Amino acid sequence: MNDLFPCTCPTCGQDIAPQSNTPFDKFWRDWPSKVGKAPARKAWYKMDKQDRHDATTAAGAWFTWWRKENPQASPIHAATYLNNRRWEDEYGGGPVDETSILAYYADLINGDKFIAQNAVTLDMQRRLVAAGLVTQARMSGRVG
Repeated sequence: MNDLFPCTCPTCGQDIAPQSNTPFDKFWRDWPSKVGKAPARKAWYKMDKQDRHDATTAAGAWFTWWRKENPQASPIHAATYLNNRRWEDEYGGGPVDETSILAYYADLINGDKFIAQNAVTLDMQRRLVAAGLVTQARMSGRVG
């Protein structure tokens, strides 16, 4: 157990496996909606290297834009994003700075919205607390 968050599953008590560092795993860690990992992996490996790079680079900005435009819609699955080449959409995007991404998650957490445990990485949890966007008590009660 670390000083901020548990390293074991709160449901079953088993150790949480360390994160892998393949390009797909990096994409998956950064994708906000943690639904449909197997179909996303399948779509990922159908893509060429340049498309994988482009999809990963645009993912955060695209998802943040999409969520603002569609606040009531169910989250887009990563496989849908990849299979439909959504990073090529004209979304008025460009890079979204880290502050916007942290603010997005802080709004969800502070608004008592459900967030899957693995949707917000441990590093992001620490940055949210350090930036004063979420209290440590609220974070440990909501995620992890």
